[in-house]
Amino acid sequence: MEKYDQFCCFLIGEGSLPVQCGNLLLECKHGICGMISPDATVRQWAEQRKIPCYAPTDDLVHILGKQPFDYLFSIVNSTVIPANALKLPRRYAINYHNAPLPKYAGTNVASHAIMHQEKFHGVTWHVMTESVDAGDILKQHTFPIGAHETALSLNTKCYEAALHLFGELVEELACGRIHPIQQNLTERTYFGRYQRPPAACLLDWNQEAQVIDAMVRGLTFGNYPNPLGLPKMLVGKTCLAVAALEVTDIPSQNPPGTITMITPEILTIATGTFDVNICQITRLDGHPLSVVECAEQFDLRVKDVLPLPSVDLSRRLTEIHAQICRHESFWIKCLETLQPMPLPYSIHLANPSATGHIECITMNVPAPADSDFFLAACITYFARLNNLYQGDIAFCYPELRQKLDGLEPFFAMYVPFHLHLDDTQSLCVNQQAIYTEISRVKTRQTYMRDLVARFPSLHSKTELRAQAILPVAVEVFEGENLLSVSSDAYLTLRIKGNGAVCHWIYKTGWLKPDDVARMAHYFETFVSALLAQPEQPLACVPLLTPKEQHQILYEWNATQAEYPHTSCLHQIFEAQVRKTPEAIAVVYEDAQLTYRELNQRANQLAHYLRKSGVGPEVLVGLCLERSLEMIVGLLGILKAGGAYVPFNPEDPKERLAFMLEDTQASILLTQQALLAHIPEQRVQVICIDTHWKTISRENENDPENSTLPQNIAYVIYTSGSTGIPKGVVIQHQSVLNLWNGLAHSIYAQKIRDLLRISLNGPLTFDTSVKQWVQLLSGHTLYVIPARMRFHGNALLNYLQQHKIDVFDCTPSQLKLLLEVGMSKDAPGKVLVAGEMIEDATWQELAPQTVTTFYNLYGPTECTVDTTVCQISAVSHTPTIGRPLSNIQVYILDPSCQPVPVGISGELYIGGVGLARGYLKRADTTAEKFVPHPFSSQPGARMYKTGDLARYLPDGNIEFLGRSDHQVKIRGFRIEPGEIETIISENPLVQDAVVLVREDIPGDKRLVAYVIPAQGEHPTSRELRNALTEKLPGYMIPAAFIQVERFPLTPNGKIDRRAFPPPDWSQRQGKYDIVAPRTSTERILAEIWTEVLEIEHISIDDNFFEIGGHSLSGMRILSRLQAILHISLPLHTLFESPTVESLARAVDAVHWAIQHQQEPSSPADNEREVVVL
Repeated sequence: MEKYDQFCCFLIGEGSLPVQCGNLLLECKHGICGMISPDATVRQWAEQRKIPCYAPTDDLVHILGKQPFDYLFSIVNSTVIPANALKLPRRYAINYHNAPLPKYAGTNVASHAIMHQEKFHGVTWHVMTESVDAGDILKQHTFPIGAHETALSLNTKCYEAALHLFGELVEELACGRIHPIQQNLTERTYFGRYQRPPAACLLDWNQEAQVIDAMVRGLTFGNYPNPLGLPKMLVGKTCLAVAALEVTDIPSQNPPGTITMITPEILTIATGTFDVNICQITRLDGHPLSVVECAEQFDLRVKDVLPLPSVDLSRRLTEIHAQICRHESFWIKCLETLQPMPLPYSIHLANPSATGHIECITMNVPAPADSDFFLAACITYFARLNNLYQGDIAFCYPELRQKLDGLEPFFAMYVPFHLHLDDTQSLCVNQQAIYTEISRVKTRQTYMRDLVARFPSLHSKTELRAQAILPVAVEVFEGENLLSVSSDAYLTLRIKGNGAVCHWIYKTGWLKPDDVARMAHYFETFVSALLAQPEQPLACVPLLTPKEQHQILYEWNATQAEYPHTSCLHQIFEAQVRKTPEAIAVVYEDAQLTYRELNQRANQLAHYLRKSGVGPEVLVGLCLERSLEMIVGLLGILKAGGAYVPFNPEDPKERLAFMLEDTQASILLTQQALLAHIPEQRVQVICIDTHWKTISRENENDPENSTLPQNIAYVIYTSGSTGIPKGVVIQHQSVLNLWNGLAHSIYAQKIRDLLRISLNGPLTFDTSVKQWVQLLSGHTLYVIPARMRFHGNALLNYLQQHKIDVFDCTPSQLKLLLEVGMSKDAPGKVLVAGEMIEDATWQELAPQTVTTFYNLYGPTECTVDTTVCQISAVSHTPTIGRPLSNIQVYILDPSCQPVPVGISGELYIGGVGLARGYLKRADTTAEKFVPHPFSSQPGARMYKTGDLARYLPDGNIEFLGRSDHQVKIRGFRIEPGEIETIISENPLVQDAVVLVREDIPGDKRLVAYVIPAQGEHPTSRELRNALTEKLPGYMIPAAFIQVERFPLTPNGKIDRRAFPPPDWSQRQGKYDIVAPRTSTERILAEIWTEVLEIEHISIDDNFFEIGGHSLSGMRILSRLQAILHISLPLHTLFESPTVESLARAVDAVHWAIQHQQEPSSPADNEREVVVL
């Protein structure tokens, strides 16, 4: 019996082959002492099998010398192994080579074999020596090369042969039957790592068709990295890549390069022997180009002759390619980590492929400066302008331009230049880093334009296939033709070598002349300031002249106006009661109260509350369904001197319990029907309905005022990034300033003296304040029933039936109304707030003349609204307008300096509207409410919003989104971090990331990406159910996607753009579809399919688990009403979220109508429903 010895070994390599070889070794009971690999997949394989894992950068001699071992297997290894490491194995260091030795030694040998038109190829396992691929052969296998073999297919054959041969090798090593064979090195051909095909892989139609075909096949690597280059052809002055080519049997009768036939699928070209068909064409960035597109774009016709490479062109291409290919790894890393410096003011075209024409603005340097200083200033300027001190611009210099003259289609004339500046230091200090980067870039020269297409790590980055990879370019230029720009950049700042003049060359399709002139003007200010004070930190170098600063800081914030700053809210209300006692104050359903009646009831409640200890600075919980009592309760608390804290009855008990505990509210005003939902706390509960008999015995007269304008009026809770909601404390004077500001900006032009104002938002949503506060002006408040708020037709009917003059809503709710024809018959004024208005919605609203639409902006911390803009045909793009009375708005950079017009900055708010702060959060208050540097008032503060915005030239403000991850969905401010924290508390979950996705324009949805705890496989229903106990409905993600790990940026941060979109058509953890069984179920399934755009609906699908939210829910109920003539409130869908359960609810209502009875679940339940 043959002896078989187990051995131990180390493996070094990357890809799947070392993993497969490792599996084979383990199956044969051999020991693996360690795996050395840069490949994360290989390392994961090793870690799962408890095999020690090392990076190839570690000290190999030290690692291998820790213990004795028999073999070192190098398998697909690009790392150079030190000679002394090769001596450490007790037997052999063995390498896998994907070619037959000695004929094809070196790298990329499969491609070279194809291009040399070899008939056979093979693989070799050989002993490693100090000479590359020169050691004794242990095993070798050869096989034929097919007629249509490509580098991809041949390497695949090599892979399969290598694995099979490795099995034989392992067995022979274990049995001692191995017989090394010395190579005949006189037959050796070596292909170096940097050996490349001639002429940078440009096809020469003069050559034989078979040679051209071999070139194309030898350079076809599929989706794997291509280290050599793409086969290219010249079409006019453009270089394209040939992705697939076949040789015909038609001898070429035309001069080489002649197009002999064009069909939708192929382009036939004559060569030195036979015609060839080009079947696939791409741009050099990898973007596919059909034959039809190619012919149209380049006006190709039969008999046209494609350019042939001249001897000189081929020589230059070969020489430069040989020089730069050794630096490809440097440029790959640069492009993988590319951070394009943004181009301010860039515009988007209706036709993105149209770039317009090139224009130029020339300016002289403000003062004499040396060229090095001026170059550093130019490069630094864009960092200062964007307040972004790390990023990439395109860069070109005279030597490179001279070297690549005429070769622009093949090589990048403008290369990435990475800025890594310290904004706390001066330009003088930063100059050294700039010079170092210039030297680093010049040493590596450039790269082939096909680089992005050749490497999957680059090709997968969509930003590298953009029209301009780097929108901004800086070039040192010594020529005369200023407009001869070969950069893809939208703006090129070109400076003369002597630094005396600079030229702003821009593409009119992306930049407006005024904006380029503005940038040039700011640059002039920037350079002048650098020359005047060269030692000042970069972040402090001004871009604005003193006059411009004054305009932005003071003229555009001249909002001073008188307001009743010595009064309180209830005092103004009481004065209005005396003016119009019999006017209708509030209406709900069929009930209403006059101002006198409302005041009397609020007074009775106020006297009752005062006896219970309510007074100034005392917080009183308010948890009521929509009703007249809700307004009575609010006013009663204010009249008693207290501050109301609104609670949503639909919130989870845990959230309500936290807010009661946090506020230390001693009293909670509620209703009997809600008691079961109120958590047990040490709080006096007053049911305003069942206690009213007692309350109504109190005095009807106004209580004596004990409140100051600086006392608290209300506390509203917002989402907190730590998982804990924050209570925002608002004072009477701030609300009165809001009332006064709206009166001047919106209500000054009255439709009539007494208006009908809708109360749409819940009291927990601070927009409700600007609605109910109109009681101070004598208007009538219409409380919209909950069942109608998100039902387009029902809500529109309500507004029309009650002749509402002023309606307040979020853009999401407005879209519901626009879908059912609101624009034809709308209230006189519509106030839109709570989230960004989409451009399409803005364009639809702007031309309206019957209704005046207003866009309002403001965080809860600044008392509802701080800016307002009337939407009109004059304002072409969405803006948030200008500040309200006594409010100042600033857009500042990170150093709290004002940013120029058109430049993004963080929005800060000052003035009377600021909240006192966060309840019991002194640290958070200090962090967000910062000292006001532009106010002379002692103790003045600004609120740091975290919102991004920019000034327009006329002083209006454009809102750009958040600087952090906070979002607004349908008006609700949400901190995804709060949701992430609570998901991560689940023992089934290791980590979570929550994003807002808008995969369908206008349809924002929360999506949770979850890494399960080890060994756990939670379903989305389990995760959702756990959240419903702790979070309100609008904070529950619409989808839960389980991932093994979070995608990371090259800098190691979570790459939030790389998460996959949810597939709403896939049901997580569920595969069986139960078809509808009744007519009602069939109708509902059809409606769900239409609204949710999911083909196959199962009757047990949960509406909210397959992508539904309350707005799409209202569309479903609206369609249901149109088909079955049944009106259901939204909460029915929450209670019956499947087709099956909803069908039962519909049938119950049908039966009740037919028998004139109430359904078992009353359809008129008015409990407030929040928006998911």
